[in-house]
Amino acid sequence: MPRTNPRQVLHQAALPQRRTRVVAVVTCVAALGTLAVSAGTAAGQPGTAPAAAPASKIDKQVQSTSQQLSQAAHAVLDADNALEDAAKDLPVAQAKVTSAQAGVVAAQQAVKDAEAALAAAQAAVAAQQQQVVQVQNQIAGLKVQISSLASQVYKAGGEYQELEILLQSQDPSQFAVQLSSVRRMARGNGYALDRMAAAQHALKLKLQQLQQLQDSAKEKQANADARAKDAQDAHTAAIEAQQSVETIIAKRKLAVKAAAANRRVINATYNRLLAEQQRIAIEQAARDAADGKPFSGNIPPGGSAQAIVAVKFALSQVGHRYVSSGGTGPTYGCNGFSWRSWHEAGSRWPLMLAQDQATSRRWVLPVSSAQAAPGDLIFWRFNNGTDGRPNAIDHVGIVVDPASGLFVEAANTARGVVTDNYKSGHYSHPAAFGRVIA
Repeated sequence: MPRTNPRQVLHQAALPQRRTRVVAVVTCVAALGTLAVSAGTAAGQPGTAPAAAPASKIDKQVQSTSQQLSQAAHAVLDADNALEDAAKDLPVAQAKVTSAQAGVVAAQQAVKDAEAALAAAQAAVAAQQQQVVQVQNQIAGLKVQISSLASQVYKAGGEYQELEILLQSQDPSQFAVQLSSVRRMARGNGYALDRMAAAQHALKLKLQQLQQLQDSAKEKQANADARAKDAQDAHTAAIEAQQSVETIIAKRKLAVKAAAANRRVINATYNRLLAEQQRIAIEQAARDAADGKPFSGNIPPGGSAQAIVAVKFALSQVGHRYVSSGGTGPTYGCNGFSWRSWHEAGSRWPLMLAQDQATSRRWVLPVSSAQAAPGDLIFWRFNNGTDGRPNAIDHVGIVVDPASGLFVEAANTARGVVTDNYKSGHYSHPAAFGRVIA
């Protein structure tokens, strides 16, 4: 498989701003922190080896900065999630504004309709008022007519008028003429009274209709005004809600930028410290070379082509630092180291503790020490406390030369990735050997 520089992956993953890329940052940082914790708990210092020196200052700084970088990456992800959550609220607020605007338009139309109705009512009121004036004038004329007739009747003698006419008449024909005139006056007076009564009743009805028109017009106007006010209030509230969401989005965008900037600063610090750590590891490897410790570079035959690739990668990592919390590169725990070496050779077995590597029959088959070949895994049971299971295998390395007993391992904080011998000294009692089959 193509080889990947973990520092380049981490650096590239730390830069993007979108959520999918932030997830890549968290994933890459997890390879140094959270994931490595589960991977490297079996990678403690072998039990009876000489006591390791305390972790150097640079190791502590790298570990601390790695944790800070992971936290910064998660902070960017949280800020990005918060921004997306706020952005989801914006369309809802905009829809409310649109709906409120439609309500305002409808209310404005209702006001126009009410104003038109009021104008029509006012015109009807004016017409009614003219009719009222006409009826009032008619009543006034009838009053004058009735007054005149009443005066004539009074002057003529009232209810004894017919008797008086009879007594004063010189002949029957004269009496008939005078009596007919008196009766016509009486009939005219009654007709005028009837007309006046009818006119007064009509006036009363028209006044009632006039009041009803005025009340209806005022009610329509009041309802339209109230509707327009409610619509305007809703529109104002919707605009304020939208502005509030936009303000939150703006603040969260700033939070994303600030979190990303902080992550970039921490990432730069981490890369600088990591480079310093590797420089120190190289110097330590040079000192080890002066003591005759490094491997000569000749891998004996016997292993598969894939196993040889795994061994070559493992040897290329000699001098890299060990981290007590585990790791899969560029700093390693013992099981993360064996896993990474074989993954560089194309294997796809999952990252597991040393105990699980030794007992997994799907990925690793047991072989005897006599059958051991370059690339095989070699296990120890040091009871060093890195695996909480009773009597668990807790350390693993990779066989380089089974004839001489040479193997390569991520040893401990003091030694880092080194070569050693499993046929003598501290490592002379391995618990098992295993061959990677997938």
